[in-house]
Amino acid sequence: MAKSKKKSRLPRNQKSGKRDGEDALGTFVTRDLTKAARTGRLRPGRRLEERVEHLRALLAAGRSPGVVGSSGGGTTCLAESPSCDLAARPLRAAGLPKHHSLRVVEISLRGLCHRAKTRAQVSEQFQRLTAALNESKDAIPYFRDFHVAWDLDLECFLDDMFLRIARPVLAEGDEGPIECMLEHMPSVESLVSIVRVDEPSVDRARALAIDWASSHAAEGTRWEDVITEDALDAAVDIAGRFHVRDRLPRTLFGPLTELVERARGVAVDAEEVVAHAVETWGLPRRLVDPRARVDLDALADRLASEVVGQPEAVQALVDAVGLFKAGLSDPDRPLGAYLFTGPTGVGKTQLVRALARELLGSDETLLRINMSDHREPDAAETMFGSPYGTSAGQRQGTLTRTLTGRGFGVLLLDEFEKAHPAVHDRFMQLFDEGKFINGAGQVISCRSFLLVATSNAGADAWVREALGYPDAPDADRIRAAVDRALAGVFRAELLNRFDRILAFPPLTRASVREIARREVVGLAKRAGCAQRGLAIDVDDAVVDWIGELGYDLERGARPLKRVVEEKIATAVARSFAGPADAMRDAVIRIRKHDRGVVVDRVKRS
Repeated sequence: MAKSKKKSRLPRNQKSGKRDGEDALGTFVTRDLTKAARTGRLRPGRRLEERVEHLRALLAAGRSPGVVGSSGGGTTCLAESPSCDLAARPLRAAGLPKHHSLRVVEISLRGLCHRAKTRAQVSEQFQRLTAALNESKDAIPYFRDFHVAWDLDLECFLDDMFLRIARPVLAEGDEGPIECMLEHMPSVESLVSIVRVDEPSVDRARALAIDWASSHAAEGTRWEDVITEDALDAAVDIAGRFHVRDRLPRTLFGPLTELVERARGVAVDAEEVVAHAVETWGLPRRLVDPRARVDLDALADRLASEVVGQPEAVQALVDAVGLFKAGLSDPDRPLGAYLFTGPTGVGKTQLVRALARELLGSDETLLRINMSDHREPDAAETMFGSPYGTSAGQRQGTLTRTLTGRGFGVLLLDEFEKAHPAVHDRFMQLFDEGKFINGAGQVISCRSFLLVATSNAGADAWVREALGYPDAPDADRIRAAVDRALAGVFRAELLNRFDRILAFPPLTRASVREIARREVVGLAKRAGCAQRGLAIDVDDAVVDWIGELGYDLERGARPLKRVVEEKIATAVARSFAGPADAMRDAVIRIRKHDRGVVVDRVKRS
């Protein structure tokens, strides 16, 4: 400390007449915001008049505003507004010089990290910054990343800075870390007033978009000359419904700015807005484009063809898609939050995977978290992030990292019952509000995601009902038993957060036969058959045999794939021993014989 204090007593520069401390401040300043405001280079804070006046009143009273909110929600525009104010008129604040030379300078705490290699060097850099601010009597520091001070352990040095410069500080950053930091710094907390900026509503976002378009219109023209009304409505709808990490209005202004620059004077239309969203974010055009129709009956048929014997669950997911497409889903909740419960191998995961493939073109788009990996007492911090983590990944947590970069999708929480109860408790807010706050203080939205948790809780009730194929179980009695089993695993408050709890019963004999037939016939889609133009015809006796070998109540239909590989695929492969040309455009006929099957090749008629 003694060394840095000695450095702060800097001599005058004889040539310039300025103190070297003012020159030293320039090495930390990224922008002179007051100068930028005078030259018209600062973004205007649209429709923030009340908040701007609040900030001015705080500064005039000698207090330091701490502007907090979600990234992209307007915090920066609000925090920069005093710079525009200072550019237009003097700040008559108690205890401050009463002249117009006060200026707001932006300083990056992350920049300190770039100048230093160790934590000790970061602290030394901050002490140099404090000394430079103390020497410069006209600079109001604006820390756009104030929360970084918490990560860099600069709390005690902040205390010293506030004491020495004796004038307000403008701060902006993530709410969680800033509030934690102030809680541990009572002397600084007494000087800082938190100003929250909430994400604008859809109606306010539309008004902001009109203001934005008007500012980009040539003099004497209307905002509709920049973007058509249909395009603006589509842009607001897409920005409001398909977002995860960012917020309105940034999700709106970013794409619009890019589209207007591309258009070069021609009004942006709705097709351009939709195409940009599909291309940039990988969103499904059928859901994004208001002019596109989604055939829900056809979607239900395709899902039912993928997952046999679960019509109630299929219809529930189709209904969720329909509500979202119609714009009637609750904007303050996820697209849906469902609990799928039932025995293993009855289609719970397969149905979720099929929906992801239908919506986004590939089941690889499904986001999946194995909840059995989160059994330990500290699992909630691993999942949702720890504020005391030593890396950004640890502070963000598994869930944030899984969702990063995705604006829409299906999230599968597999084996949900195996997670620690503390993890279940944290998911209650997510299921109810469609968002959560991670350990880094970031608000993460899941409102454009369909959430499905799967569980085997209550599966024993189905197994006890039937030792063979349960073609006619007592559904009401079993559902009551399943409800009791769920109540023994999950808190009632958590169960109430789900839109629906869907019980997947064991497969009937007819369902197992249908799955077995599809698995065998599906061999025709594999490269060896498809390249030769081969079709597959299978006898009913083979289907019955495969169904008996590949299904049991405890494992469901999962063994079917293995049995088809061992008993059918290998037999078909042996039939390929002849010349390739002789195999083309034939029918592979599979029939039962003794303990196995016989495979014949028949010319198409």
